[in-house]
Amino acid sequence: MFTHRAKITCTVLRTTLFLPKIIFNCLNFVTMNRFLTLFPMLLLLVVAAFFTSCNQQVDNNETGAANREANIQRNPDFLKENYPQLFKLLANKPDLGKQFNDFAFDVANANEMITSQTQLLAIFTLRDTLLSQLANEVIAPFSNDNYDWVMTPDGEKLTKEIASLGYHVATAEGMYAYIGTAPILEKQVAQYAPEPFKLFLAFNDAKAQAWQSEYPFLDLTGEKKMVATGEQLLTKYPDSPYAQQIADDFAEALNQLTDIHALPGQFDVSFLNSGLSTDFYPFATDIVQIRDFSKEYPQSKYAKILDRIGQNFSEMVVKDDFAQPVYAVIVQTLKTDNSNPQQSNFTSCMPQAQKIKRIFLDRGIDMAHAILYYQGEEEVCAIAYRFFTDNKKAQKALQDLQALDPKITATIQKLGFNKTRYIWEEL
Repeated sequence: MFTHRAKITCTVLRTTLFLPKIIFNCLNFVTMNRFLTLFPMLLLLVVAAFFTSCNQQVDNNETGAANREANIQRNPDFLKENYPQLFKLLANKPDLGKQFNDFAFDVANANEMITSQTQLLAIFTLRDTLLSQLANEVIAPFSNDNYDWVMTPDGEKLTKEIASLGYHVATAEGMYAYIGTAPILEKQVAQYAPEPFKLFLAFNDAKAQAWQSEYPFLDLTGEKKMVATGEQLLTKYPDSPYAQQIADDFAEALNQLTDIHALPGQFDVSFLNSGLSTDFYPFATDIVQIRDFSKEYPQSKYAKILDRIGQNFSEMVVKDDFAQPVYAVIVQTLKTDNSNPQQSNFTSCMPQAQKIKRIFLDRGIDMAHAILYYQGEEEVCAIAYRFFTDNKKAQKALQDLQALDPKITATIQKLGFNKTRYIWEEL
């Protein structure tokens, strides 16, 4: 059986071999002057015949996959026979059950059902559409009545069934948290998916691993994969629609890896993320995993940045359950617009501060923090290089920053924790 490429090659060879014969016959039957008149017409006919043959082969190749799919009869009981737990869960939703039945059948018969890029993209679009319905209409209400279902034998079976369809069930404290995506159809993805889509899938699969469990920042495997794959997608294919879709989640993952500080204790040192936080739950994180980023992803432009942050991190001291004042190296501040009473104060300036911090990171500056504090009654979001309880360490951090880029203007601001209002404020 000839492949599509082989058929086109044969057509080219046949045309090339017959062309001298055509010319020779013409020379035998017409004068050279007449031949010169006819030759352009003959050449045009040969070229037209060649492209007609190519088009027929391409059309046949494109429609062949559709014809094969049309000839395959989906088993209407496929879900019931192969996914009994999911089938039981969808018993009261026949339309959704039918969609999952056909989807599961196509996944199981992917070698026959998916033979083109168009078909591959279509089945992933269906997968993501069904994900929303499965999570919101089925799993969420089921979890409300069966909070510990993931720990039961049937729950473990259901989790495996769902995973085989490209879904990841995230848990926290032994309970269902959410559903994300998981790797699926690796062979077809490798064969038919364009590179931006491959990175998009890898990013979303990593996202499903991140921010789960009762301590969402202790295991940073997902966040590191998000940064590594997201960086490739945003750098190599910035105009891709997939790049636009991951931008916000990428920024959040990058922030979780860079916004860390230490809390020295009597016997050990704890590490937290999220600005000036002092609560071990849920902000506890793992400095070792952050330091390992450069070993796991040495090609990333953020590798050296995370190395510097991992070796030279911010620090605050907690005494009698309250944080002591810190000296913050601040490069820029933004103030909250309080003119709209319906607007959330926190979200009004912090997203912009995070974007500015990201600009420094992309320039190779290990800008660690976007922090929130008050000037009187006015809320301030600040981009901070480092902060320390020890002012001498803050002065040293300021020198380090100016050595990286002398053009950066920064000041040291003393901040204190208000025990009555539970806020940080300018001192």
